[in-house]
Amino acid sequence: ESLFRFYFNIQMIATEVQPLSHYARSRIRQSDQVEALELLNKLRRRLEGLWNSRPECITMTPAELRQRLSFFDADDVDSVLTLGGIVIAEYHGQHIEISRAISNPPRIDTLVNSACIAIRTVVESQWNPAYPDGTVSCGYLRPLLQYVIVCFNMERTEWAVSLMNSMRDPICRSDFFATYAEQLSHAQIAEDRRVT
Repeated sequence: ESLFRFYFNIQMIATEVQPLSHYARSRIRQSDQVEALELLNKLRRRLEGLWNSRPECITMTPAELRQRLSFFDADDVDSVLTLGGIVIAEYHGQHIEISRAISNPPRIDTLVNSACIAIRTVVESQWNPAYPDGTVSCGYLRPLLQYVIVCFNMERTEWAVSLMNSMRDPICRSDFFATYAEQLSHAQIAEDRRVT
Protein backbone atom coordinates (compact mmCIF):
# COMPACT_ATOMS: atom_id res chain seq x y z
CA GLU A 1 0.00 0.00 0.00
CA SER A 2 2.76 2.49 0.86
CA LEU A 3 4.31 2.03 -2.59
CA PHE A 4 1.02 2.97 -4.25
CA ARG A 5 0.68 5.98 -1.93
CA PHE A 6 4.23 7.04 -2.80
CA TYR A 7 3.46 6.76 -6.54
CA PHE A 8 0.20 8.68 -6.05
CA ASN A 9 2.08 11.50 -4.29
CA ILE A 10 4.55 11.72 -7.19
CA GLN A 11 1.58 12.05 -9.56
CA MET A 12 0.07 14.78 -7.37
CA ILE A 13 3.32 16.74 -7.63
CA ALA A 14 3.23 16.20 -11.40
CA THR A 15 -0.22 17.79 -11.57
CA GLU A 16 1.17 20.86 -9.81
CA VAL A 17 4.20 21.12 -12.12
CA GLN A 18 2.23 21.13 -15.38
CA PRO A 19 0.43 24.46 -14.82
CA LEU A 20 3.80 26.10 -14.11
CA SER A 21 5.27 25.27 -17.53
CA HIS A 22 5.91 27.99 -20.10
CA TYR A 23 3.01 26.65 -22.15
CA ALA A 24 0.47 27.04 -19.36
CA ARG A 25 1.68 30.07 -17.41
CA SER A 26 2.75 33.53 -18.53
CA ARG A 27 6.37 34.43 -17.88
CA ILE A 28 6.29 37.85 -19.52
CA ARG A 29 7.21 39.86 -16.42
CA GLN A 30 10.27 39.14 -14.33
CA SER A 31 8.01 38.72 -11.30
CA ASP A 32 6.13 35.93 -13.15
CA GLN A 33 9.40 34.08 -13.72
CA VAL A 34 10.51 34.57 -10.10
CA GLU A 35 7.19 33.34 -8.73
CA ALA A 36 7.16 30.28 -11.01
CA LEU A 37 10.75 29.47 -10.07
CA GLU A 38 9.94 29.67 -6.35
CA LEU A 39 6.93 27.38 -6.77
CA LEU A 40 8.91 24.87 -8.85
CA ASN A 41 11.75 24.81 -6.33
CA LYS A 42 9.21 24.13 -3.55
CA LEU A 43 7.83 21.23 -5.60
CA ARG A 44 11.35 19.90 -6.11
CA ARG A 45 11.95 20.03 -2.36
CA ARG A 46 8.65 18.19 -1.77
CA LEU A 47 9.69 15.57 -4.31
CA GLU A 48 13.05 15.12 -2.60
CA GLY A 49 11.35 14.93 0.81
CA LEU A 50 9.04 12.28 -0.57
CA TRP A 51 12.07 10.31 -1.79
CA ASN A 52 13.74 10.57 1.60
CA SER A 53 10.68 8.92 3.17
CA ARG A 54 10.12 6.36 0.38
CA PRO A 55 8.82 2.89 1.18
CA GLU A 56 11.35 0.38 2.45
CA CYS A 57 10.82 -1.94 -0.51
CA ILE A 58 12.49 0.57 -2.86
CA THR A 59 15.36 1.37 -0.54
CA MET A 60 16.59 -2.20 -1.01
CA THR A 61 18.37 -3.61 -4.01
CA PRO A 62 16.29 -5.90 -6.22
CA ALA A 63 18.33 -8.88 -4.95
CA GLU A 64 17.59 -7.94 -1.32
CA LEU A 65 13.90 -7.52 -2.08
CA ARG A 66 13.81 -10.83 -3.95
CA GLN A 67 15.43 -12.52 -0.92
CA ARG A 68 12.95 -10.89 1.46
CA LEU A 69 10.04 -12.09 -0.70
CA SER A 70 11.50 -15.55 -1.41
CA PHE A 71 8.46 -17.31 0.08
CA PHE A 72 6.20 -15.79 -2.65
CA ASP A 73 5.69 -17.16 -6.14
CA ALA A 74 8.44 -15.95 -8.55
CA ASP A 75 5.91 -14.22 -10.84
CA ASP A 76 4.50 -12.28 -7.89
CA VAL A 77 8.01 -11.19 -6.90
CA ASP A 78 8.67 -10.09 -10.49
CA SER A 79 5.47 -8.03 -10.35
CA VAL A 80 6.61 -6.30 -7.15
CA LEU A 81 10.04 -5.61 -8.68
CA THR A 82 8.45 -4.23 -11.84
CA LEU A 83 6.17 -1.94 -9.86
CA GLY A 84 9.10 -0.76 -7.72
CA GLY A 85 11.15 -0.01 -10.83
CA ILE A 86 8.33 1.94 -12.43
CA VAL A 87 7.90 4.03 -9.29
CA ILE A 88 11.64 4.75 -9.07
CA ALA A 89 11.78 5.70 -12.76
CA GLU A 90 8.73 7.96 -12.37
CA TYR A 91 10.37 9.76 -9.44
CA HIS A 92 13.44 10.52 -11.56
CA GLY A 93 11.28 11.47 -14.54
CA GLN A 94 9.56 14.08 -12.42
CA HIS A 95 12.91 15.81 -11.87
CA ILE A 96 13.12 16.11 -15.66
CA GLU A 97 9.64 17.66 -15.77
CA ILE A 98 10.51 20.21 -13.10
CA SER A 99 13.75 21.17 -14.86
CA ARG A 100 11.88 21.60 -18.16
CA ALA A 101 9.31 23.83 -16.44
CA ILE A 102 12.15 25.88 -14.97
CA SER A 103 13.67 25.92 -18.49
CA ASN A 104 17.06 24.65 -17.50
CA PRO A 105 18.96 23.64 -20.64
CA PRO A 106 19.18 19.83 -20.47
CA ARG A 107 22.82 19.72 -21.54
CA ILE A 108 24.00 21.56 -18.45
CA ASP A 109 21.37 20.53 -15.91
CA THR A 110 23.04 18.00 -13.62
CA LEU A 111 19.72 16.88 -12.13
CA VAL A 112 18.40 16.05 -15.60
CA ASN A 113 21.55 14.14 -16.46
CA SER A 114 21.38 12.24 -13.16
CA ALA A 115 17.68 11.51 -13.71
CA CYS A 116 18.33 10.13 -17.21
CA ILE A 117 21.12 7.90 -15.91
CA ALA A 118 18.86 6.68 -13.09
CA ILE A 119 15.96 5.90 -15.46
CA ARG A 120 18.19 3.88 -17.76
CA THR A 121 19.85 2.12 -14.83
CA VAL A 122 16.47 1.08 -13.42
CA VAL A 123 15.17 -0.14 -16.77
CA GLU A 124 18.31 -2.19 -17.42
CA SER A 125 18.47 -3.64 -13.92
CA GLN A 126 16.70 -6.37 -11.99
CA TRP A 127 13.98 -3.82 -11.17
CA ASN A 128 12.75 -4.68 -14.66
CA PRO A 129 12.73 -8.49 -14.84
CA ALA A 130 11.44 -8.40 -18.45
CA TYR A 131 14.42 -6.38 -19.76
CA PRO A 132 16.62 -9.32 -20.79
CA ASP A 133 13.88 -10.08 -23.35
CA GLY A 134 14.11 -6.50 -24.65
CA THR A 135 10.72 -5.45 -23.31
CA VAL A 136 9.38 -3.28 -20.53
CA SER A 137 6.07 -2.74 -18.80
CA CYS A 138 3.77 -0.01 -20.14
CA GLY A 139 4.30 1.70 -16.79
CA TYR A 140 7.70 2.83 -18.08
CA LEU A 141 6.16 4.79 -20.96
CA ARG A 142 6.13 8.18 -19.22
CA PRO A 143 9.66 7.96 -17.74
CA LEU A 144 11.01 6.84 -21.13
CA LEU A 145 9.23 9.72 -22.86
CA GLN A 146 10.67 12.13 -20.29
CA TYR A 147 14.10 10.60 -20.91
CA VAL A 148 13.83 11.16 -24.67
CA ILE A 149 12.52 14.73 -24.55
CA VAL A 150 15.78 15.88 -23.00
CA CYS A 151 17.96 13.62 -25.12
CA PHE A 152 20.51 14.97 -27.58
CA ASN A 153 22.12 11.62 -28.35
CA MET A 154 21.01 9.25 -31.10
CA GLU A 155 22.06 6.04 -29.32
CA ARG A 156 20.13 6.98 -26.20
CA THR A 157 17.10 8.00 -28.23
CA GLU A 158 17.11 4.72 -30.13
CA TRP A 159 17.41 2.76 -26.88
CA ALA A 160 14.37 4.44 -25.33
CA VAL A 161 12.27 4.44 -28.50
CA SER A 162 12.93 0.73 -29.11
CA LEU A 163 11.63 -0.02 -25.61
CA MET A 164 8.58 2.18 -26.15
CA ASN A 165 7.93 0.34 -29.42
CA SER A 166 8.23 -3.01 -27.61
CA MET A 167 5.22 -2.15 -25.44
CA ARG A 168 2.73 -2.50 -28.31
CA ASP A 169 -0.11 -1.31 -26.12
CA PRO A 170 -3.02 0.43 -27.86
CA ILE A 171 -4.53 1.58 -24.56
CA CYS A 172 -1.52 3.70 -23.58
CA ARG A 173 -0.88 4.56 -27.26
CA SER A 174 2.73 3.42 -27.02
CA ASP A 175 3.19 3.47 -30.84
CA PHE A 176 2.12 7.11 -31.01
CA PHE A 177 4.39 8.17 -28.15
CA ALA A 178 7.34 6.20 -29.54
CA THR A 179 6.98 7.95 -32.91
CA TYR A 180 6.51 11.33 -31.25
CA ALA A 181 9.56 10.84 -29.02
CA GLU A 182 11.74 9.71 -31.92
CA GLN A 183 10.75 12.64 -34.16
CA LEU A 184 11.17 15.16 -31.34
CA SER A 185 14.61 13.86 -30.45
CA HIS A 186 15.74 13.82 -34.10
CA ALA A 187 14.59 17.42 -34.48
CA GLN A 188 16.45 18.46 -31.31
CA ILE A 189 19.63 16.75 -32.48
CA ALA A 190 19.36 18.37 -35.93
CA GLU A 191 18.59 21.84 -34.49
CA ASP A 192 21.02 21.40 -31.57
CA ARG A 193 18.45 22.98 -29.26
CA ARG A 194 15.26 22.16 -27.41
CA VAL A 195 12.32 21.75 -29.77
CA THR A 196 8.73 22.02 -28.60
